[in-house]
Amino acid sequence: MPETSAPSDPRWIAVEQILASRHFRNSGKQSAFLSYVVERALAGRFDEISEQQIGVHVFGREAGYDAGNDNIVRAAARQLRQRLAVYYTEEGESDPIRISIPTGGYAPTFREKPNGPVAAEVPVAAEVAPNADTSPALAEAVPRPAQLLRVLAGWKARTAAWGALFGCLAVAAYWFGRPAATPMPLLDRFWLTLMPAGHRMIFVPTDSGIVMFQNATQRNLTLAEYADGSFAAGWAGPKQTTRDKPVFFYGLRRYTSIADLRLFASIVRRPVIDPNRVDIRFARDLTTSDFKRENVLLIGGPQGNPWVELFDPVLNFSILTDDQRGSQTIRNKKPLPSETEPWTVLFREPGHLVYSLIAYLPNLDRTGHVMVISGTTMAGIDAAGDFLTSPDALTPLLEKVQNANGTFRPFEVVLQTRSVRSGALSPKIVATRW
Repeated sequence: MPETSAPSDPRWIAVEQILASRHFRNSGKQSAFLSYVVERALAGRFDEISEQQIGVHVFGREAGYDAGNDNIVRAAARQLRQRLAVYYTEEGESDPIRISIPTGGYAPTFREKPNGPVAAEVPVAAEVAPNADTSPALAEAVPRPAQLLRVLAGWKARTAAWGALFGCLAVAAYWFGRPAATPMPLLDRFWLTLMPAGHRMIFVPTDSGIVMFQNATQRNLTLAEYADGSFAAGWAGPKQTTRDKPVFFYGLRRYTSIADLRLFASIVRRPVIDPNRVDIRFARDLTTSDFKRENVLLIGGPQGNPWVELFDPVLNFSILTDDQRGSQTIRNKKPLPSETEPWTVLFREPGHLVYSLIAYLPNLDRTGHVMVISGTTMAGIDAAGDFLTSPDALTPLLEKVQNANGTFRPFEVVLQTRSVRSGALSPKIVATRW
């Protein structure tokens, strides 16, 4: 509650009712936006209700960021206006005070809901002659209504002209006197392609249960078997109890890895990522349609996330697992002359090398993007997360794959690092494609 408002301030009570509604209670950023602008308005701090200040205090932008290239506040304001409109047609239909954010600014307005029909406009009184008892001198001294209206109209026109002139001067002083805007970091612009305004991103962690099922049964599943659940058939021998079956222990359980959770945490901490627009979905709950119209972050190789198979035709790199040998190899469909050595990992070797694969691709309908992140171990996933959230590591690559219009070309990256106590040291790029 603003320091200058009493607990019973009906305007703040109106805000609290809105924030507690089903339209806002699960919308963190929209609620924070509304709370911020109302609190500043009730405290009389209108200089803090600007696009720059909202970007910094609500959306975590750095001070002085380039609001011209980063439209997060404008997009969020549009969504907030729409959400308020829906609220007042449903839950808030009987609220005594209505709050709105007028187009063209961010300062809120407060309006009491009328109890009855709005009164009609009162017409201007007709011009009448002065009272006959009034002296001629007094009659001349007191302006008639029509005369008064003409005087006011002339004064209003002159005031409007001066106001327009001073307004133009103020705008010119603002644009020519303000410091040069800081462009949005390339790393943030890249992450925005996976969460454009008005869209969501699906985060799909590794299905560790299906990895253990494949290890126990010594077979690799196809996407078709995984998607329709047919992999579970045939794993109940006549002498096995239900609890002895690999499908019971692993195939029906929903496990994932701590490395995937760390990756998720590092991504949602990015200033441009709105956690309220990130859906976490288990791989077994997906359908092909999700990859046609959504932006998807797919974690794991073919063994831990069989949906990667959808993109195998366009990928140059992938991970091949040999459970009997205890190894994983990076498949390179079209090796370059400098890529002659096979990249193979033996799990039993202490301090072994680990590899990460990152692929940034269009989704199936080319209406959004899919990013595939896989590693030969959990340390490989950690290394990929460090690389993707580090400006120093990722920016040089983004500069190479950036198009003239600011978009990014599809690319693939192979990272190499060394595993120490299940952690990864600083990764280095060993191969790229774009």
